[in-house]
Amino acid sequence: MLYLQQLEADLHDSFGQYDDLLKVAGDYARDATFLRQDVAAMIFPRAFNPPSEALIADISNKFSRLVEDIELLVMPNKDSSSSSLSAFLQSGFHRDPALLEFLLSRHSEQQLEMRLAAKSDVPLSDTLPARLLLHGDHNIAEAAQTLLASSSLNRRGAALDWSALPPELIHGICWRIISAQKPEASEGARQKAQQLLSGYDEGRTSSAASLKLLHLLGQKQQDVLQQAEESGLALFVANLARKTLLRHDQVLRLIDLPSISPFAVIQRAAEIDPDNAMKNIRVFFAFDRLSPQDISLFERGFELLTPDDAGAAILAWQSDNAVFGGVA
Repeated sequence: MLYLQQLEADLHDSFGQYDDLLKVAGDYARDATFLRQDVAAMIFPRAFNPPSEALIADISNKFSRLVEDIELLVMPNKDSSSSSLSAFLQSGFHRDPALLEFLLSRHSEQQLEMRLAAKSDVPLSDTLPARLLLHGDHNIAEAAQTLLASSSLNRRGAALDWSALPPELIHGICWRIISAQKPEASEGARQKAQQLLSGYDEGRTSSAASLKLLHLLGQKQQDVLQQAEESGLALFVANLARKTLLRHDQVLRLIDLPSISPFAVIQRAAEIDPDNAMKNIRVFFAFDRLSPQDISLFERGFELLTPDDAGAAILAWQSDNAVFGGVA
């Protein structure tokens, strides 16, 4: 009798272990299902998330507007029917990878700022750059003013300013405009272009101003910099870029991807607190884009992923821009 009781107990324990194994297998299977779309989106970004007509139209409009604005600056008396845009299209400059990445990143930046404006409980006037406007250090106040102005324009969906262009692109556009002109008009345009370029200040771009501000702040405001709502988009992105060694524009496009996984990984690599990480995801994705599966996967996996493992994933992204997708 005792033998039978012991055998029954052993069998019960054995089946209990199988039950545990089945539960673990079921959890992994569920997580694998949740991950499938994220992995597909990251490995095959252009196929899984093809550029929408709205995105293509926005990029095209931004490029056309930049060319027109610079034309007016270097050729203020040009014939209204004369345009360099056709010359750009024929030369293939509009397909230049650096130009496309810049335009795609500006699209992402504007979309993210507009989402912050719509979803955040923190108004622009209460963000860190706004609070630094009256700082005693003139350099800090000046950089904060640049960031605040950029955020305000993006939140209103304003047209892209030519001064946001990086140096190599503004030089390329200027000299291509000049080369497309007739000889009698090109000399005057050349002089105007030289004046324009001599007054160009890369420090006025939001990425440069945010890096400058981070440097001047040092170790101050580290808690605020973990929160996109409080720090503002430019400073938040610059802080992530500095900690992960990704470029500013790469981080913008990572956050703007449909999947939350890249954003979660980059925050883990930057050692963002889990509560702040989830808060940042919610404010950018909100409930209209964030599914219960996304939340479940984040809660189960964020702290299990070590910062070192997250950093290893980002190291691969640094050498492979394909993860960022787009129309390039």
